[in-house]
Amino acid sequence: MPDKLSQGAPRWNEDYTLTTGQIFTKGESLNVNYWGIGDRNSYIDFHAQGTAPQGSTTGTGYDYDARLIREPGVDGKLELTNKGTGPITVDRTIDQINTNNKSITTKEYVDANSPAGTGIGYGQTWKLSPASGDILHTPNWGSLHTNDTGRPIQLSFTAWRNSQDNIGVNIQVDGYTWDVLQATNSGGGVVGSSTVIIPAGATYRFQSFGDTLTSFTVQELS
Repeated sequence: MPDKLSQGAPRWNEDYTLTTGQIFTKGESLNVNYWGIGDRNSYIDFHAQGTAPQGSTTGTGYDYDARLIREPGVDGKLELTNKGTGPITVDRTIDQINTNNKSITTKEYVDANSPAGTGIGYGQTWKLSPASGDILHTPNWGSLHTNDTGRPIQLSFTAWRNSQDNIGVNIQVDGYTWDVLQATNSGGGVVGSSTVIIPAGATYRFQSFGDTLTSFTVQELS
């Protein structure tokens, strides 16, 4: 590295690098605050208006119009500040912005990498599921089914009993079981509905609990 020169004393070096104060060039790089001591700020100020007298900012309140600053330390923040109302414009698409260990992905990146037609509902239609009618007899498990469509599917189901009592439905997906429907009515027939999403490749089956169902209808979006 070239020797440090005093502030305001630029020098062209024999290898065609430039050294002046805390700034020097080396090949294709511009080094700022290289000779500073310890963790410290390093920044570049941009001056683009003529309010300050040449060589002085005293009494004018004029500091800078824009600043690119790297805060101290290994993990210091890099900040770009633009005074006034002018926007900060980048003439290329920014894919991702990382902040506080979290990534903010731009709309352009999402549009380019997640084209329309891949989410649930795209290119899928509602139809009667093979699981329909599986669990009319309590408390037996219905048949085991597999979502082999290569995409998540949605199931919408309705359980009905034509007289008063309690009904309920469990679902088991890849061996994990939970309660997806419970209903009761003491004054007549009882009905309940619910929906569930089945991951691609998953196996599933239903089970009724409570009183025997009159009907169990399952519609499938696949």
